[in-house]
Amino acid sequence: TVNPLPVITANSDTICLGINTTLTAHGGATYVWSTGNTTQSIVQSPAVNTGYTVTGTDVNSCVNTATSSIVVNVTPIISVSNDTICSGSTATLTATGASSYTWSTSANTASIQVSPIITTQYTVSSSNGICTSSKIATVVVVTDHTHIGNVTPAVCMGDSLKLYTTSTYTAYSWSTGQNSPTIEVTQEGIYYVNTIDRFGCTGSDTIHIFEFSPVGWPMTDTTICEGQTAFLHEIPGNYIYNWHPSSTLNHANIYDPVAHPVITTTYSVTIKNGPCITTNTVTVHVNPMPHLSVNPDSYVLIPGETVTLQAS
Repeated sequence: TVNPLPVITANSDTICLGINTTLTAHGGATYVWSTGNTTQSIVQSPAVNTGYTVTGTDVNSCVNTATSSIVVNVTPIISVSNDTICSGSTATLTATGASSYTWSTSANTASIQVSPIITTQYTVSSSNGICTSSKIATVVVVTDHTHIGNVTPAVCMGDSLKLYTTSTYTAYSWSTGQNSPTIEVTQEGIYYVNTIDRFGCTGSDTIHIFEFSPVGWPMTDTTICEGQTAFLHEIPGNYIYNWHPSSTLNHANIYDPVAHPVITTTYSVTIKNGPCITTNTVTVHVNPMPHLSVNPDSYVLIPGETVTLQAS
């Protein structure tokens, strides 16, 4: 009996460099590939165009061969620039390494101009018809974070207040004409600073400083008798008062408390007007009550009799 040869077939494929593909033979019961594999299917990822031979044997031990090939396409190798811009500026992104490009913005040129308001990523792709490569370009947007330090915007007459920025910059220009990171001001006014950061981006901030004056007037010491009260009196106004000691006062946080000391006491008061603090004192002298006695302190009087009482 003459048995026909098996019809052995195997698929071919076209791949991109670095991609795996599967070659599968048909028509036999067993197979031997030119790679040495003895399975029906083999997985390959050649770096160059490569041919393969597979030998198939059927159940009658008849043998035939087939060939297949893998064509390797080189993936485009593209590169793209990143950029850092100031808020409100425009960045130019340029891709190289291919003949045509497609950006995530839908542009099809090698270079695009973008003006994002926040840091944004852009994707550029290139294809040779089979293989596609893509890269991501990032545009970092530098926003103005210039801020004059968290200071209480007030200065006491005769004192100074330090102004500074919360971040570090390469250049400063204050409205006072100074170019240092920190300045000191002594008067009320509107102050601003212009800055330049390491990317060349500019920024600015403004602060209004208010000037306050120390308040308070000297108080006159007073004298009371034991058991009496004294009326203390400081300058009235929309100020913060703090009297001490407070235990013998009816209120420690008003300008005119009532004092009822049992012994001579010196009271101090601090008056706060914005950043200005004034301290004054007053002494309340307490005179003890006189201790009186009568002699005799008792006497039985006979009618018609007189008695002399003596007080001391």
